[in-house]
Amino acid sequence: MSAPLDLEAIAALVEAATPGPWEPRKTVCGNSDPGASRQHAANTAFIAAAREAVPVLVDIAKRARALVAAADACDREAERHPSSRSSAPMVRYINAMAKLREGLCALRGGT
Repeated sequence: MSAPLDLEAIAALVEAATPGPWEPRKTVCGNSDPGASRQHAANTAFIAAAREAVPVLVDIAKRARALVAAADACDREAERHPSSRSSAPMVRYINAMAKLREGLCALRGGT
């Protein structure tokens, strides 16, 4: 598994960049290869789209991390009370897991 993204550093890059939306522009570069020109156009379109997509993706990743942390906390709470299924901690665990499910569904855009 790769190292986790530094979401705060990425958010700082977003904040420092020129506000969007950005539009791809044709530029003149010294390459006469038509393949290079098509690749340049694809790259500029990607960069322009990333200006709007990256802040949304950072927000989604932060919310997902918070939901995972909440689920981990619920699991730790449930482990402390394994034999008491009707206890208040178990009820809190079940309620928290329902909220977690709702949050994950909201992130993916479904119910």
